[in-house]
Amino acid sequence: MLSRLTRFLSGLLAASIVCGCGSQAYEERLEQSRKYFEYRQGVDAVLQPRWWQADGFGLQFRPPADFVEIPGPAEGEPDHRQPGFLPRPLRGLIGAWEATVDVDIEGSDVAEQRAWIFLCTNHEAFLRKEDDPLVEPEKFTDQMIGDIGFCLRYAAPTAEEPWPFVEERTPAGTRYVPVKDYIVTNPTLDDRVNIDGSGEVNMSFMLNQYTVDSIQMMLIVAYPTAIDTRYGIENRIRTVMETLRMTNEIPSKKKMKVPTSGGGF
Repeated sequence: MLSRLTRFLSGLLAASIVCGCGSQAYEERLEQSRKYFEYRQGVDAVLQPRWWQADGFGLQFRPPADFVEIPGPAEGEPDHRQPGFLPRPLRGLIGAWEATVDVDIEGSDVAEQRAWIFLCTNHEAFLRKEDDPLVEPEKFTDQMIGDIGFCLRYAAPTAEEPWPFVEERTPAGTRYVPVKDYIVTNPTLDDRVNIDGSGEVNMSFMLNQYTVDSIQMMLIVAYPTAIDTRYGIENRIRTVMETLRMTNEIPSKKKMKVPTSGGGF
């Protein structure tokens, strides 16, 4: 009788352990789901709901929520996507966006100024190389830095005095998107610039440089130096870079299409 009771109690204990483990696993899954949706809400709060993509280029990203795309030029028309304070055309420019952001300027009634995002890659250089073997897509990043240095009146980087690029790794503390390594620097325009006759503004820049094998990309952010710190421009762009997708596919004219916008997360 004692043995039978012992077996019965042992069975109850085992069942309770199984149920306990199952309950623990359920609670862990519930917590993981909560963290995931919290992450999604954080991303969706600062980025546009739809992906922008360049067909044939293997690149997708979600611009910050309040940035509006500037249409590219029609065939044979001039390109007006760059503001006047960037006098040299940005090579490989495949997309540009503009926003009005809050600023905090002591002693000034100005409350808003404009900011821009420019997306440049060496995809078009690969397309041009099909007709001109002298084109060197692998030098895109160096050429871009030279162009930007000219526009900002910065000395070109040298081995002795390189630009202060800092390594970044995103995301931090989550595994919901693949880890991405890129480098970033933040030069500030020394002189004030006139923006389309609306007054002189001190501008800062953020150059985000990302490479996947032979494909090189630079995401350039131009924003007023007096931007309200509550806007969190650096965190917003870090989220952009965190979710950005770019493949190592080298484009060809046979597959090339006009950049469009597309949906998805």
